[in-house]
Amino acid sequence: MEKELDHLGIAVRNLEESIVFYQQILGGTLIDRYRSEAIGVESEIAIMDIKGARTELLMPTNNATSPHRPLYKAKRQGCSSHRLSGSKS
Repeated sequence: MEKELDHLGIAVRNLEESIVFYQQILGGTLIDRYRSEAIGVESEIAIMDIKGARTELLMPTNNATSPHRPLYKAKRQGCSSHRLSGSKS
């Protein structure tokens, strides 16, 4: 059974700057943007299409609620890989 990558999730420190980077540098298109409090985790999410690959940019709005807090507390600039998600078929 062949698996396919559904989307890539990336934790970012600044959602606005990340959207601009993905649009201007990587040629991405913003598909959707929303706030989420799924499972008690407050975050802003932008869904980008980059040459047919869906990328989910996630920025926490309340670090205290995030189970991925160590990712967001990183002192370095840039972003870190958050997750890869594949199809079930």
